[in-house]
Amino acid sequence: MTPSQAKDLPGGLKKGPQRANKHVVYDTPEGTQKTYTLTTEYYDSSMDDWVYANGLKANVVQNGDDIWVQNIITTYPKGSWIKGTITSDRKHVEFANHQPYFSVDNYFYYVDIASLDADGYVVNDTETDSFFFNYDETTGAFWSDSLNLCISNEDGGVFSYNEGYTYEPFTDKPVTAPDNVNWQPYSMAWNFKSKWDYPRMIYVAKDGNDFYLRGLFTRIPDGTVKGTLEGDSVIFPSKQCIGIYSDTYFMYIKGATINGYDDYGYGIYKSKDHFALYYDAATGKLKGEDGILISYGKSGGYFEAFPTQDLNPYYEKSVKPARPTWKGWEPYDTKYNLEGNVEYVVPIEDVDGNYINPDSLSYRFFVDDKPYYFTKSYYTNFDDSTMVNSIYSDRGLVNNRTDNAGGTITWHVMSMPKWVTPDSIGIQSIYFAEGKVTYSDIHYLNIASGDTTTITTGIKDVAVPAVDRQVARKEYFNLDGSRVSRPVKGICLETTVYSDGTRKTKKVLK
Repeated sequence: MTPSQAKDLPGGLKKGPQRANKHVVYDTPEGTQKTYTLTTEYYDSSMDDWVYANGLKANVVQNGDDIWVQNIITTYPKGSWIKGTITSDRKHVEFANHQPYFSVDNYFYYVDIASLDADGYVVNDTETDSFFFNYDETTGAFWSDSLNLCISNEDGGVFSYNEGYTYEPFTDKPVTAPDNVNWQPYSMAWNFKSKWDYPRMIYVAKDGNDFYLRGLFTRIPDGTVKGTLEGDSVIFPSKQCIGIYSDTYFMYIKGATINGYDDYGYGIYKSKDHFALYYDAATGKLKGEDGILISYGKSGGYFEAFPTQDLNPYYEKSVKPARPTWKGWEPYDTKYNLEGNVEYVVPIEDVDGNYINPDSLSYRFFVDDKPYYFTKSYYTNFDDSTMVNSIYSDRGLVNNRTDNAGGTITWHVMSMPKWVTPDSIGIQSIYFAEGKVTYSDIHYLNIASGDTTTITTGIKDVAVPAVDRQVARKEYFNLDGSRVSRPVKGICLETTVYSDGTRKTKKVLK
């Protein structure tokens, strides 16, 4: 299929008889609903390529011999259901062809058998009465490697196209660690320097010879993988389920070797059955040359990749933090105020390049040498203060927009009356550890010229008022001690972590 032919998948305009059924089923049918994994292949016009989809979540309802499938056309998840029936030989599931899939202003779209003609165009078949899946009554799986389906409209136009389907009941369980293990924060970074290198926080727990890593995949913060100490290395088997992402994809962990790097500095990976981390029992450090992949399903492509690893436990030592780095200032006028976006990087490291705990690292601004005060009425994501935790901006938790400064690009919207437009803005990091407060040098940005100046700490090393203590983050745990991403129904534990390293825990009822 050529790109021009496949862009919108218009198909041939073969128009067959329209069946009388014009009732789209949006409500969940009666019966037993189960979660399946779906494997299929579809054309993605944005990538101009065929995409092999593995590990997709699929909802299936069975009521006697009737089997209902939701969103059978994966590229158009409309939430609708189509119905099939187990055949008398119990070896197939038969679906009526040309079932209504969705409608817009009483204009209907249908699920049809499809094929590609000699020129690579999608051709729909509205005349065949039904299509079939193979069926395994023992496992509940149903599949057809040769079945191709598309969507067609009332005028015979054809778009979207899926090749082959396999539906299997999802039975894997995400890994869980034993109750009451001691989770310790670690910094994780690639153990070679590249422009994509930046530290991340994950959690490590040890239970005898078993090791648990939590938070490798930030989109599933409670996702955990398990490894076992063998000699001086911890072996983490591949194909461990770490949970479901966006209620759409089952995510798994895979080990990999790196067969070089592409022109952009990204690794070229080859999957293997595990990844290994060398364990230094004296320091608690973990280090490995294997790549780690976060993949769609057990055999799908990877979503996120980490090459060679350095995992170092955070030890709360009083050190001088590295100064922040300015990335730019974009002012813009409003009727009464001068407002602007300031971009900067707060490195999660000390002046010697060692990683420090981001939970205990904050930063503050100076406007014309006076502390800049963030008010909750404007910056809704944190309390009134002159300090912000390093993992926050006025838009909440910062994401993984990074550069080679070892930190995360962060930004604020600064607003001030035009008559107090500043000449300069300064930024400084503040680190809390061992009951002490240390300060970075101050990095000043000249508003008019865009030039920057660094001033070593001295007169700015003043005590931070108690009211400046920030809420760094909140953690939630079940009563059995398992961490959850948000409060659960019933009673759970809420731990508030402050920017000075202190913690408070209370029971909450939801």
